[in-house]
Amino acid sequence: MVSGPTKGAIEHRIKLKMREAEEKLAREIEERSSRQPLGEYAQRYLDGIDAGVLERERSSATRTKYRYTAKTYALNSPLADLKIDDITRNQLTDELLRLGRERLTGERKHVLTIWRKLWEIADGDVTDTPPPSPLDRLRLPRDGAVSKNPQVVHKDRAYTDEEIATLMDTVMNDPRAQGNNSSDAIMLLLQTGCRIGEIAGLRWQDVDLKTDPPAIHLRGQIHTEDGERRWEPRLKSKLSYRSIPLTQQACEVLKRQLSLRMRPGATDAEMEFVFATARTGNVPDPRALTRSLRRTLSDAGHPEMSSHTFRRIVERRLEESGLSRMDRESLMGNTIQVAERHYSTHGVPQRALEALQQNQNGQ
Repeated sequence: MVSGPTKGAIEHRIKLKMREAEEKLAREIEERSSRQPLGEYAQRYLDGIDAGVLERERSSATRTKYRYTAKTYALNSPLADLKIDDITRNQLTDELLRLGRERLTGERKHVLTIWRKLWEIADGDVTDTPPPSPLDRLRLPRDGAVSKNPQVVHKDRAYTDEEIATLMDTVMNDPRAQGNNSSDAIMLLLQTGCRIGEIAGLRWQDVDLKTDPPAIHLRGQIHTEDGERRWEPRLKSKLSYRSIPLTQQACEVLKRQLSLRMRPGATDAEMEFVFATARTGNVPDPRALTRSLRRTLSDAGHPEMSSHTFRRIVERRLEESGLSRMDRESLMGNTIQVAERHYSTHGVPQRALEALQQNQNGQ
């Protein structure tokens, strides 16, 4: 009688082999989908030019210029060691600003051209739809532009922590801003990175000051149809439905607004919404709140600012804190591609709160 492995042992070995094969395939897919640092794509671009594969339809002078730009401002740039999927629009803007400070403004349009070529090469490494590119809507900074009106400050500039602290001190002590709710709205925008429509549609039932950490839950906003304003569970995108942890300053704003709602004679809208209309206590009017906010910012010496300015400030703060790109996108409700990648936001509230609390300078 010939002895050998049992049927169960054979099945177990087969399962182990299948599991090993699946794990190997998963590793290979992950390696293929993980794109390389910017410098790696710059080197591939240079190799392509040298081999006569890339830019061969260009003139010799153009190829020489592109090669010089790729080598000097991509291969040897501060961004060269960063994986291309981790590079953000803010980092690209900072690099363009750095070139301007070094009196290399004329090189920036060529650098932008080379970046686009490198991202095209990187997109070829992705079998499916490539991730969103930080080059989308990236514009050349206008720090070197000469304005006919020297008082004009372009809205794409970056603000220092000191500038923001001074602005908020002015805004929070402005009686008119306090009266029309714009001071508290601005502070909440600065502390959360919300869109103005999300703030205007915030209801008290969406505010939780007792959890750890406290949070707001964005579930809908005000929509106007047939001249009537009403709250509906509709936001900009699926990813816009999210929870945002609250800093101490954000909690103070909400507690202050809540104390106003506790006064005798509060309207139904004031009992329902955080930012009911200031004078009449009606359903919030996002357009009126936006106008009040712009007027307050102009009075404070920043007519170039808008509600979206604070969203950019928060995005930069989160980025500089080291919060991962996916955490930032989940917190800001930016791109549907995050949802398509089935990214889990577990743990985001605490990490995000730590990031939001950085660089506050007492605001």
